Amino acid sequence: MVEQLSGAFQTKDTLLQRYFHMASQQISSFDEFTIYHVPREQNARADLLSKLASTKCPGQHRTIIQETLHSPSLDDKVVNTSDDREQGWTTYI
Repeated sequence: MVEQLSGAFQTKDTLLQRYFHMASQQISSFDEFTIYHVPREQNARADLLSKLASTKCPGQHRTIIQETLHSPSLDDKVVNTSDDREQGWTTYI
């Protein structure tokens, strides 16, 4: 997409044309912008996604992206309740 936005290449693929037009609209709202090509070897996430997409069989495009958390994302508070009333068959749940 960098080459298309810089004018070096034409955008022929219909999906890329949609991305090109969307990016062009965003770019037009800036006074100036700079775009750089990041080689895939230096962009591990894009490289992983491209490998994942290329190994999928047609029709099997459901993918789960998983992130491993090393600590809880929420602070859990333990609450302990005690009810001294006697439980019986007429007690509400």
